[in-house]
Amino acid sequence: MKKFFIGFAVGIILTLVIVLKFGPPAMIKVVPSKLSFDQTVSKIENSILDHEWEIQRIYEIDECMRNFGYNTNVRVVTFSICKPDNVNEILSKDKNMFITAIMPCRLAVFQDREGKVNIASMNIKLMGQLFGGDISKVTRKVAADEKSIITKALME
Repeated sequence: MKKFFIGFAVGIILTLVIVLKFGPPAMIKVVPSKLSFDQTVSKIENSILDHEWEIQRIYEIDECMRNFGYNTNVRVVTFSICKPDNVNEILSKDKNMFITAIMPCRLAVFQDREGKVNIASMNIKLMGQLFGGDISKVTRKVAADEKSIITKALME
């Protein structure tokens, strides 16, 4: 019995180490852009609209921080986006309402202090797999669209 509990404890510790080591990078996808920051922002915006998604809000985070007296020396624009069909599918059942905490979807374009431009998004497919059911079904569609939006923006 003692060996069982030791094995069980070791298993829990190893699982925790794996989740902490590999979990965070798996939750956020970052794709480098060879375009300038402004070009990347423009291309992402156009690609979102071309894919028939709605842009609910565009946040210029670096500008916001300057308004508070901070100079971060980085540029960040975040798009809050949604596709009404997907939202309706989630909101049609009360059991799915908890997922509204991570809605709407977001895509961010950021330029770091070295001048490198990247596009970041949540790995929504992985997140959906954790919840299963309707949420997984919708997040698979969202993930495919997000990949297509980013790919199209970087190709043009």
